[in-house]
Amino acid sequence: MTEPSAPAPAPAPTARAAHAHTGAWAAHLLRARISRGELLPGAKLAEQALATELAVSRNTLREAFGTLAEELIVERVPNRGVFVAKPDAEDIREIYRIRRMIEPAALLWGELTAPALAELDEIVGRARGR
Repeated sequence: MTEPSAPAPAPAPTARAAHAHTGAWAAHLLRARISRGELLPGAKLAEQALATELAVSRNTLREAFGTLAEELIVERVPNRGVFVAKPDAEDIREIYRIRRMIEPAALLWGELTAPALAELDEIVGRARGR
């Protein structure tokens, strides 16, 4: 006679199940879509369609829009809707000014091993056409 096998463990809850229906979760998803280029600068975010797609209430989606608006990722235009922010030339210059300050410091503070340094040197060489 064979022994009965133990029941399979219950699957771990997915990220969606653990965080579904929260504004933070919806903001995280929209932020990721924007950063991947799935939602382009200037694109209107259709509230009803996104609420249905994300399976959240419109109030939850509005909470997410509020979070993203505070982060300047989206713009709320009264009587028109919510749009993905469209950075202008000055915004882009500011991003690069900040990166010029942060990235060298990150290299200095990080643990830069010899293989990592060689790889970085190779990348810079390719970028410079060497």
